[in-house]
Amino acid sequence: PSVPEHIRLEPIKLPINFISVNVQDIYGKNLSGATVSFLKKQPESSVRNPLFIPPQTLAMYPAQEVGNGLYESPPLPDHTYLVVVRKEGYVQKDYPEIPIRSGETIADVLLHLPHLITVSGKVTNGKGEGVSGVEVQFAQKNSQRSLHHFETDEHGEFSEQLLVTNPGKETLFLR
Repeated sequence: PSVPEHIRLEPIKLPINFISVNVQDIYGKNLSGATVSFLKKQPESSVRNPLFIPPQTLAMYPAQEVGNGLYESPPLPDHTYLVVVRKEGYVQKDYPEIPIRSGETIADVLLHLPHLITVSGKVTNGKGEGVSGVEVQFAQKNSQRSLHHFETDEHGEFSEQLLVTNPGKETLFLR
């Protein structure tokens, strides 16, 4: 300016980044009380497992819950981050990679967490006696389990933990 005057500048964006994550169960219900963190992703060439970080280079940024199931990162430096969520009774299957740079705010991250259930029962014969050694299988249409099948014990009892991955019924097969 050639004369004294007041000049109002446009807002100056600092290169500080934020990520918001909405954590829900498989039914779309918001999950409060989870522990959400943002983990600096390691270069593919340095480690095989992108979630493994040597202790001396730990770069984990904890989120703060700002609403029912809504979590916000602290200020994050430019980098690519993995979103890590922990909540008792739930298992994270997907670890979204979020590149963030130059003062971005990313607010559309949605994570659905499957939950664990324990299914138990007893296989009996026509007299109501427990039958041992019966192979029990779940169809795994809406769930996952660690083994494909298992057998009843000496009293005909079984118990198995399933990861519920989708809403709906599950089929049980006996052999």
